[in-house]
Amino acid sequence: MAYPAEVAPAIPWETEGVSFLAGLAGTFRQAFSPTASAPAMAHGDVRSALSFALLTWLPLAALQCIIPYTRTLRFNVRTVDVSGGTSPVAVTLDVARAASLGVLLAALQLGAMGLAFASLSVAYGQPEAATPAAAWRTLFYRRFMVLLLPSLMAGGTIPSDLFANLMLFSGLFDPNLYMLLVVAVGVWLLTTLRTSARLAQGVGPGMSFLIPFIVMAVGVLVRLLAETACQPIMPAPPPEAAIREPAAAVPGAPAAPPRLDTPL
Repeated sequence: MAYPAEVAPAIPWETEGVSFLAGLAGTFRQAFSPTASAPAMAHGDVRSALSFALLTWLPLAALQCIIPYTRTLRFNVRTVDVSGGTSPVAVTLDVARAASLGVLLAALQLGAMGLAFASLSVAYGQPEAATPAAAWRTLFYRRFMVLLLPSLMAGGTIPSDLFANLMLFSGLFDPNLYMLLVVAVGVWLLTTLRTSARLAQGVGPGMSFLIPFIVMAVGVLVRLLAETACQPIMPAPPPEAAIREPAAAVPGAPAAPPRLDTPL
């Protein structure tokens, strides 16, 4: 089943006459209605979706690696320490390196998921509806969801996704709430990919359930392989014993606040 352009809902971001902020906010709101907004993914050009991704996905991708993969900054609970003797130029270069690493890893993951989604949708969808453009438009407009899922940085031992980093930095990390958010975002993304495959590209009911799982599995695998390949330029996570050493050195001293880049 694929809906024609006449009945597909308009995407505010690419609607003529809609202001920049209204288009941005309206397109974000549509992400919470994946079934209603899915048919629009089959109609329109990829460039509009790409411009939306660059404004929403790109900043989050750059921020995601700053906390776990900077060498000169130590992120504690509500505080940030700079390594002794580090110049402002070195800190700037270090942050830029970590941000670039985040963009590189996220771009590789995006490319792999887009190729998988496009090829599977075209193979199992309706010939007149299933196009690579529809698959890429879906991922570009909803790509920010993937960055809210847990990453496998350092083999999964470092809390590198934005949810965990923000909760840890604020001192409000709760494992139960964190898992609830992760599951909610995972279901949200799976539903988005499924409704796009079914309603925008005419994929059958069975394959429209299977394709999203395959696409997400490809994204996880490629991300893991990319992070493994980039290990030489990543700082190693500090050993747990070294983190606890300062508190143990002074009897009766309060425990030092945990770093955000320590294993959970």
